[in-house]
Amino acid sequence: MPNQFIDQSFRKLILMPLGVAGGAVFGLGVIIVFLYLSMLDSGKATEIAKLATHIGTQLHQAESSERGYLLTGNDEFLQPYKDNVPRLHTQMQHLQQLLAGDADQLRDAVLAEESFRTWHTRVDALIQQQAQGQDVVPIIRQGRGRQLITNIADNLEVIAERQRIRRAEGLKRAGVTLALLAGGVLIGFIALALAFAIRGRAELQRVAQLKREGEQAFARSNAVLQHQTAMAEAESRVARLFVESGDLADIGQGLLAMLCQWSGALVGAFYVAAEDGQRFARISGHGIVRQSHAVDGFDVGEGVAGESARTQQAQWLHDVPPNYMPLASQLGDMAPSCVLALPMTGSEGTNAVIELGFLQTPSNDQVMLLERLQVAIGHGIEVSLLRARAHAHAV
Repeated sequence: MPNQFIDQSFRKLILMPLGVAGGAVFGLGVIIVFLYLSMLDSGKATEIAKLATHIGTQLHQAESSERGYLLTGNDEFLQPYKDNVPRLHTQMQHLQQLLAGDADQLRDAVLAEESFRTWHTRVDALIQQQAQGQDVVPIIRQGRGRQLITNIADNLEVIAERQRIRRAEGLKRAGVTLALLAGGVLIGFIALALAFAIRGRAELQRVAQLKREGEQAFARSNAVLQHQTAMAEAESRVARLFVESGDLADIGQGLLAMLCQWSGALVGAFYVAAEDGQRFARISGHGIVRQSHAVDGFDVGEGVAGESARTQQAQWLHDVPPNYMPLASQLGDMAPSCVLALPMTGSEGTNAVIELGFLQTPSNDQVMLLERLQVAIGHGIEVSLLRARAHAHAV
């Protein structure tokens, strides 16, 4: 039982909040992955924008270099062209790789590279013509090469601008994701705290309920034990009374005193059956202040006491007549509110009746005590009657 209680408490108090925490961690993991992907996308957009802008700058440098050389014939102008052209081919290939996921911009990058190759081929042809002594200055002054490079650079700048917009959107998403992450962490902690608080409160209430139930069960067990102890003590005192006294009147007086004490009765009468068992006479009383017809005696079936003798069952009288078992008090004589007639039975039937008068109805435990003592008292009275009658016949 303790292990089962611990297991139930563990499941309710720990596993549910852990489930909430697990769900929160999963949600946070999804947000973190989304944030990571957004940052990767923003980083890639930044790289593409920088590369496209850098290629455009190098294109202008290469064009200025070859144009200066073709116009002046000075070899120093040609060196930047020779340095940039190989790098431009490599960078344009890399740009296309980065744009592999965007069909429109990839197409623009491919067209830019094709235009660059066309320009490069024309420039190399002009350089060869000049080396052969031909005049290429008029062709250069037409500016078609410069215009082609400008168009390529403009197209690359369009790519760069789109990537800047993409980066801005990615950073915006990342910001929103960070806000969601912070909010998710806060909500997760709040949810976890609430889960612990709710389950903890429920478990505390459950523990308190179990404690109350345990206390109630202990109280009931203790009450049963006390009742059993009182029963055993009462039976012992009754048995000792019959052993210590041989006179039925004294026995009756002692019985009435004990029964009134245990049951809360204020008045009582002890009736013993005659030898024929049809007439009962009062031989002892407790708290009775004057004689009444109920005190002297009765026949079997007469009144509540006679009915109890006939049926061998306890009988109650609630509408008590004013002169029936009157009891004394400091305020004067008064009648009990209810009377209980208890038959005492032996092997040959009812041999005595005890009447008890109450101002208030006794409790169930008190009535159970009286009913349990009926058999013990009945057997004791039977033995005492047999002994008394044997003594009378002997005399």
